[in-house]
Amino acid sequence: MFAASLLSTPAPAETGSLEELISAVVKIKTHINPEGRTVQGLGRDREGTGILIDADGLILTIGYLMVEAYCGRGHHQRRAHPPGQYRRL
Repeated sequence: MFAASLLSTPAPAETGSLEELISAVVKIKTHINPEGRTVQGLGRDREGTGILIDADGLILTIGYLMVEAYCGRGHHQRRAHPPGQYRRL
């Protein structure tokens, strides 16, 4: 019974202002190697979004944007990230 009550009690969330949350969204464009195995299904030029998660510019995004990418660019409303400035974790 004790375990069930712990699971049903939501943890307090840290929230910022709506502007802070929205300003963390980054637009991402990547270009994929033409011989890549995913090109036929996912395309050679891909676009999506990511979330800026630290002050060093680390962006969290979905994997298909980066799979076989040789070049990419992120655009944040405050600054553009230069091409090739991506590292995979």
